[in-house]
Amino acid sequence: MKNNKLFNIVAPIIGEPEVLVCGLGSAGIAAALSAARTGAEVMAVEKLPYAGGTITGSNVTGCCGIADMISGELAVGGIALELLQKTGRLPNPLQSKKLFQPITDQENIDQGTIKKIPIRWNTETLKLTADQLLKESRVSVLYHSMIIGVDTYDGSCTTVYISNKDGVRAICPRIVIDCTGDGDIALLCGAGFEKDNNLQPLTLQFTIGNIQITCADYITKMCSTVLKKAKNQGYLESYGGPWLVFSDREKKITVNAVRLNYDASNASQLTLAEIEGRRDAWMMFNLWKREINEFSESYFLNSGPSVGVRETRRIKGLYTLTAEDIRKCRSFPDSVAKGAWYLDRHPKGKVGYHHHEIVPAYKIPFRTLVPVGLKNIFVAGRCHSVTSEALSSTRVAATAMAMGHAVGIAAAICSNMNVSAAEVDISKLQSILFEQDAIF
Repeated sequence: MKNNKLFNIVAPIIGEPEVLVCGLGSAGIAAALSAARTGAEVMAVEKLPYAGGTITGSNVTGCCGIADMISGELAVGGIALELLQKTGRLPNPLQSKKLFQPITDQENIDQGTIKKIPIRWNTETLKLTADQLLKESRVSVLYHSMIIGVDTYDGSCTTVYISNKDGVRAICPRIVIDCTGDGDIALLCGAGFEKDNNLQPLTLQFTIGNIQITCADYITKMCSTVLKKAKNQGYLESYGGPWLVFSDREKKITVNAVRLNYDASNASQLTLAEIEGRRDAWMMFNLWKREINEFSESYFLNSGPSVGVRETRRIKGLYTLTAEDIRKCRSFPDSVAKGAWYLDRHPKGKVGYHHHEIVPAYKIPFRTLVPVGLKNIFVAGRCHSVTSEALSSTRVAATAMAMGHAVGIAAAICSNMNVSAAEVDISKLQSILFEQDAIF
């Protein structure tokens, strides 16, 4: 058996795939499936025990980015749409390309509840469906596996080291797709990156059961009033919204209100965020239970399991998408995906609600997915090449899936034609995207 070494540890090589997908969140699921369906031998590693990223790991269930928020029409097809249909969240075939009637009133957009994005993921069916599709596509998956290092040579990643129950192991891929969210692999391989001084805050979603749901708008306003009072009295340092997802049948709400001002790419700060997030979630629950009649018999159902991250590193790519590109819906000859969410920048230094700038569905160029100076690495998801302001739109799940779909095909092309990431034939990539029902 061949061995590679990391920090003087002998690391057996457990795979030499054509494509290695690092991270099986929204972008990673789509990347792994599209690469495999385009003919590549694919391996994927994920630190959690399931796929789905922030959807399944942070309980962020809103399918943001799936439809144009001005027209309500489908903006992302391909694998994202397939997952929604196979998990029963959208009909197959679609009855109409218009998925919902969008909100047009700005105050309602900024403070709206479930009405803002009525299509929501089911976390448990997504886990199951992702497993099934990955198996059907013959993707070799390793859960519970943390990436701990890389080897590089002449601008290429030659080895990715992981740690799991088997110990330290090495994978030697031909092409790497970084879907870690934080751009961990690209960073380890020497990619440049940017990180804003005012990162969008993290959140910890939580669910409360046995609520007497009367009027959703009334309950939301009451929850907001209680949080504002707690902030003014010094009990609560920060909070967002609150944005509440109501389930009348189950008498429960899922809460997006915890606001955590930490850098999730730093281990110590991420730990503090988890600790503070749980404390704040329970504080909010106890305040509401004490002060709002509808919560008098309620109970804390669950949180997390981990904090949701909106922004950390943004890898420097061959092109950087800007907010003006989004506002003006600029065309790009190498367009491979569409974004369709508000410019929704959660402010670090403020509490409560914030402005959501309405923008039309826009195009995302392939060059934002190719790190400068690296030959065999792609990125997809919130670590792609984008300004901090533009990221407030591109960071959402359906948009990440669209990016992942594109780079999965690109990786398969690279492997098959023995070209670098920057040399991918865009017309061929776009042609295969079209065949796989993507919208770009």
